[in-house]
Amino acid sequence: MGRAAVGWATGSPYHRSDRILGLVAMILVDLQLTLGILLYVISPRVAGALADPGMAMGQPLARQVMLEHPLLMMAAVIAIHAGFALAKRGTDDRRRHRAAALGFGVGAALAIAGIPWR
Repeated sequence: MGRAAVGWATGSPYHRSDRILGLVAMILVDLQLTLGILLYVISPRVAGALADPGMAMGQPLARQVMLEHPLLMMAAVIAIHAGFALAKRGTDDRRRHRAAALGFGVGAALAIAGIPWR
């Protein structure tokens, strides 16, 4: 994200290493999503919240575990994928860096917003 932001600001060339770094970051995010889905499926907290969704919506922690955290994390993954795809298809280096910086930046912001801090 930082490298893309600097590239966007300075207009530096978009190198093969930029693409590889973005691809590695995207693969790691996909792995994290896969692990998160697995934990969501086997979690007793989620099972309890899904057993009575009406009650879970009234309790902030249960609502976050059941709904808010998964949705924000999936939105973060989508933003990162979109940023990488747009960077890959960009027509010039500045646009490629901008797409990567915005996609990964929005993804990071959504992921941070979805962390259960309590």
